[in-house]
Amino acid sequence: QKSCNQTCTLVVNKTVCSCQPGYTLAQDELSCNDVDECQDSPCVNGSCFNYRGSFSCHCDDGFKLSEDQLTCAECGLGFYGGNCSHECTCNSTNVESCNRTDGSCNCFLGWSGTNCLEDVDECSDNATVCQLNSYCINSPGSYRCVCNIGFYSSGGRCLACDANRYGQDCSQKCGCVPANTLDCNDKDGVCACKKGMTGAYCEVGIDECADTSFCRGPHENCTNLKGSVVCGCRSGYERNYQDDTCQDTNECLNPSLNNCVSP
Repeated sequence: QKSCNQTCTLVVNKTVCSCQPGYTLAQDELSCNDVDECQDSPCVNGSCFNYRGSFSCHCDDGFKLSEDQLTCAECGLGFYGGNCSHECTCNSTNVESCNRTDGSCNCFLGWSGTNCLEDVDECSDNATVCQLNSYCINSPGSYRCVCNIGFYSSGGRCLACDANRYGQDCSQKCGCVPANTLDCNDKDGVCACKKGMTGAYCEVGIDECADTSFCRGPHENCTNLKGSVVCGCRSGYERNYQDDTCQDTNECLNPSLNNCVSP
C-alpha cells in the first residue's frame, strides 16, 4: 500500500494521494512539495513572503492590505505609512496632499515648508521668471510679471511704446506739439524740443534776438525765425561782406535811391 505524505483517498480499491492547498504532488505520487506562490508575484504594491504551504503579502508604506489579502490599496485621504496606520498632520489650506509614504506635506505651487506656510519668492531670480523688459512682483503663493515703464504687454512680450505714448503700459498720451518736437520720453512724457522751441510741450518759440550776442553791430537789426535768427542792416546801411559790418549807404551813387537836384 502507498504511504501518502499528506492525504490518502481510497478510490475503487486504489489508494490515491493528494496534497493540501499550498502544496503539489511530487512525481513519486506520494510526497507533497511546497508551492512557491511568490514566483507569480501575486502581491500588488507589496512584497510576497513564501511559507510552507502558504504565503503572505506585506504592503509597501503608503498602502494597506485589501480584504482579498493580495492587493495593496493606497492609503485613504489623511493617512500614511505602514498599513496606513498613521494620521497626516498637514492642516494648511496651502497643502495639496499628504505624502502617503512618510506623511510629509505636498504643497500647492508657490508654497513650501513643513506645513506649507512659507511663501516661495519666485521673484528672487527675476531674470528667469519674467521676460525681457519686465520685472517681477511677488505675492503670497504667487507672483506676476509687469512690463517696465515705457513698455506694454502684447502676446506674452513687453514691447516699446508706440510714438506719442508713454508711461506704465504706455497708457498716457504725449502732449508735445509734434511739429516742434524731436522726441517724447516714453517713460515720463517729457518733450525734447527742436532748436528754437521751448515750453513743456515745445509750444513756445525762443526769441534768439533777445540774446544780444547774435547781431552785435551798432547798425544791425535782428529778425527772429523759427529756430534761427537773421541779422540784417538797418535802413540806410548795407552789408560790407569784406568785414561783415553794416556801413552807411551812399544813396547819391545810386539814382534810384536819391532825389538829388543839380544846383
